[in-house]
Amino acid sequence: MGNEGNMAMSLKQNIGQKLKVGLVVSLIYTAGCLVFPAAAFSATDIIVKGSTVNLRSAPGTANSIVTTVQSGQRFQVLDTQGDWYKINAGNKTGWIAGWLVDTSASANTQPQQQISTQKIKQATITGSAVNVRSGPGTSYGSVTSVSKGSKYTVTEASGQWLKIKLSDGKQGWIAGWLAAVNEVNVANPPSGGTTVVQQPQVDTKVKQATITASAVNVRSGPGTSYGSVTSVSKGAKYTVTEVSGQWLKIKLSDGKQGWIAGWLAAVTEIAVANPAPDTNPPPATNNPTTPPNSNGSTVALVNGNEVNIRLGPGTGHNVITRVSRGQRVGVLERNGDWAKVQLDGGIVGWVAGWMLIDTAEASPSPGDPPVETPDTDQTGEPDQPAEPVRLEQIEINEQDGHTYVQLKAQGPLSYDMFMLTGPERLVLDLKNVDPTDLPEKIEVGSEAVSQLRTGWLTQEPPVMRLVFDLKGTVANLDKLSDDRTQLNLDIFIPKPGSFLNGRVIAIDAGHGGSDPGATGPTGLREKDVTLDLALRLQKILTEHGAKVVMTRSNDSFVDLYERTAIAERNGVEVFLSIHINANPSRDKNGTSTYYRRDTGDLAPGVNQADNRKLASLVQSELLRTLGRRSLGVLQSNFVVLRTSPVPAALAEVAFVSNYEEEQMLRQDTVRQKVAESLAQSLNNYFAPTK
Repeated sequence: MGNEGNMAMSLKQNIGQKLKVGLVVSLIYTAGCLVFPAAAFSATDIIVKGSTVNLRSAPGTANSIVTTVQSGQRFQVLDTQGDWYKINAGNKTGWIAGWLVDTSASANTQPQQQISTQKIKQATITGSAVNVRSGPGTSYGSVTSVSKGSKYTVTEASGQWLKIKLSDGKQGWIAGWLAAVNEVNVANPPSGGTTVVQQPQVDTKVKQATITASAVNVRSGPGTSYGSVTSVSKGAKYTVTEVSGQWLKIKLSDGKQGWIAGWLAAVTEIAVANPAPDTNPPPATNNPTTPPNSNGSTVALVNGNEVNIRLGPGTGHNVITRVSRGQRVGVLERNGDWAKVQLDGGIVGWVAGWMLIDTAEASPSPGDPPVETPDTDQTGEPDQPAEPVRLEQIEINEQDGHTYVQLKAQGPLSYDMFMLTGPERLVLDLKNVDPTDLPEKIEVGSEAVSQLRTGWLTQEPPVMRLVFDLKGTVANLDKLSDDRTQLNLDIFIPKPGSFLNGRVIAIDAGHGGSDPGATGPTGLREKDVTLDLALRLQKILTEHGAKVVMTRSNDSFVDLYERTAIAERNGVEVFLSIHINANPSRDKNGTSTYYRRDTGDLAPGVNQADNRKLASLVQSELLRTLGRRSLGVLQSNFVVLRTSPVPAALAEVAFVSNYEEEQMLRQDTVRQKVAESLAQSLNNYFAPTK
């Protein structure tokens, strides 16, 4: 098959399921051992918990140090004052901080046999069915799979991968982002008995929705087409019992349930204690609050690896202990940027406030949500049939430098798509499709594509990967048919050159002023990122001769309708809005670009082909630059899209609600690359067609 003319090939095939990209979890492993003396404990005994603890002349850290004592030493309490204990250490008497000792042993009045304990890392599986591989990476074969909720000892870590010990004694590797890792104590009886994992009492974890809008409708089903049964007020908190797309099912104070829009609530995970059933429960309140710790404190999550807990609010104070990412602490008070916290076991100390995530922190999605229909939502997962869908045909044609790929299936298609560089590749992962006789390699030889390679990504669940080896930096337009049974790709190398000179372009930095947009797990605000990206993009476009109209150039609030009015008054040719995505699920990640829904009332001179072309070019460049999962080129009724007088697109660069992507968006180099990719997409839009 040559480069000239049209090429066509028909093939039959099969496959399917879902490639998950999870939160990157960075782990540092430590182990400790506490040895309890065999002597009996009196009611006034304490055991030192800190490694080297100061004994002071009087209760309080401001008093002079008399001597030091070591971890594991036992002393009799002579006196107490507040959180301090008076003890006799050798020939010296002094005071020791109560948060550095263990008093729980005082209840043991009978001699105890010596027992050693060791802290180990334990992985709790959070994915529904997680592959256990022979090595740390997806290139290694799957040896078995483990189920959600099962727990395994972690024996090793390599990058984002964890080596776990299975129930049959064998070991294998799992993706760290598909498991929650906690530290537990393992008791080793001296007589050679079975090792016992001493599990701390675990509270039930539930999702809680905090209403972020003034009055939110509660509907009978997950969508605006369902009737409103009541409304809830801003700040009220409700338990989330189910999720459907962007909609949350919540339990109301009267026990009834209903659905709210997920973008009008901040969802957090909280721990709810399970006490003995109360035969006379108190009446429900209309505004439940986040359950505090037993000491009345609010709850926060540690957001760092091996975070120091100190004696006082500042780095000049001694380190008492360390806590790990994801650990819950009770916040007792705050002093500037520092928080006084209480840990499990009663230890009290100070931690840098920027290393905590408030569990009540709001992370709403943008206030003007997309309306996605089955024919345009390329990321939606249709109800998958029990059997894989047969892929009936792959047809590849070339015309005028464009490589057109058409995939036809007997049932609905679901896919992930992303770009890779070095060398340039376009990757398409087809889910639940049966590739019976699909060849491993198809020579294409077009201007943009050299060949197509195929193979299993995973066979359980079945995911078939198609890799297009490219001849350069390409743009790609993808479109799924109304019934989702046909996927069309248009792959081409944009015409080289600069085509921005003299163009008038509107750049819209999402949110601003009193509207922060979404907020990430560590506090990154959408409005700050979008403004920075817009200003960087403005500079690049101006340097290439374009006239740039900014809807906002500082941290100010601009009405949504005023944004497109500004564009119209300045006679712009295209409108590009920049946003950062968010989702109630912190696992959600990827890049998407929107253009308006075709409701038949397009502005004069604007057609859907131009809208879609602009959105597709923006999406292609963002995928190539960021290498994130493609959530597709979608249609939406965003105000700025439906009121734009010119072709318009709205880019959702990444998810600020996803920890990994939030940290990515904090990087100056990433922001500059995003701005450059957006400039390139606009240049490609104005490039003459071949």
